[in-house]
Amino acid sequence: MAALSVPPLPLFRWAAVVPAALLAAAVAQVTLMLLGGLALSSLYTSGPDWMIWAAKSVASPFMGAAFVAGATWVAPSRRDRVALGAFTGVVVWGVALMVGAGTWGPAMGGLGILGACGVLAVVQRRVR
Repeated sequence: MAALSVPPLPLFRWAAVVPAALLAAAVAQVTLMLLGGLALSSLYTSGPDWMIWAAKSVASPFMGAAFVAGATWVAPSRRDRVALGAFTGVVVWGVALMVGAGTWGPAMGGLGILGACGVLAVVQRRVR
């Protein structure tokens, strides 16, 4: 009987790049929305819609940054290219928000791209 071979660890890490990026962005969003909800709870009595969208806009740069950082952190190699690919994903998300998400879409999309730019700059600088 042939022995089972275990795939090398880098294959698992490459497979985890996108899930890690999505998880990091989700954790950033949930954390900031919960903190924003606690901070605004005294003002948030009748449910003004602008507070929710303002909190989402504040969370957007952290989500973009977390997406790029999560993908880069898990990648076993070529982190500068992985960061650029994750940044491209954030740009697509940001432009889609700017075009189709109504009044707060441009703020959310632009701030998300700005947050991703910051992490991309750090990764590119560390690699060189």
